[in-house]
Amino acid sequence: MKALLALFGLIAFILIVRYVVVILPKQAKEKYNETKNSNTSIGKTIRDSESMIETNYGKIKKYAQKSISKNYLTGCTWMLTNSEENVLYTFRNNGELLITKNGIVFKAEYELIVDNNSILITQDGVTEHYSILNVYNDFLFIHKISTDSILTFANYTKFKDEVKSALNKKANELYEMK
Repeated sequence: MKALLALFGLIAFILIVRYVVVILPKQAKEKYNETKNSNTSIGKTIRDSESMIETNYGKIKKYAQKSISKNYLTGCTWMLTNSEENVLYTFRNNGELLITKNGIVFKAEYELIVDNNSILITQDGVTEHYSILNVYNDFLFIHKISTDSILTFANYTKFKDEVKSALNKKANELYEMK
């Protein structure tokens, strides 16, 4: 008798699982298609949304990638690490590039080419093409395509905070020694 009840329980469990896994999703899909094909305002909205997404998917994807890349560049100031001078690059949202050399600011322009991770930098009327590589949002490598030179940048915002923290720690240690 117990074996028979266990068998019925197992059969009931299998039927419930089948209903949840197979039949409910199928019913939901059918209801979605029925609503989409209806002449209601919800059906029209669904059709219009699907049409817009299909038509503009490539444009939306490209814009989203550009925004992410631009946010990556403009989210901080970049310190040129392979230079004897103190050089900072600040990429602004409007396409302006501020290059600070030993405290003196020079203005340039930049344009991202998202499709191949490159950037055009125009300075003093000359436009140069660079490839971009980032590492963990801490380092930025810009390879000048016309030569083998590579500009190496560190995220100055993070670097500045670490230096400030180390200086504060050292100052506190010196203060406590007196």
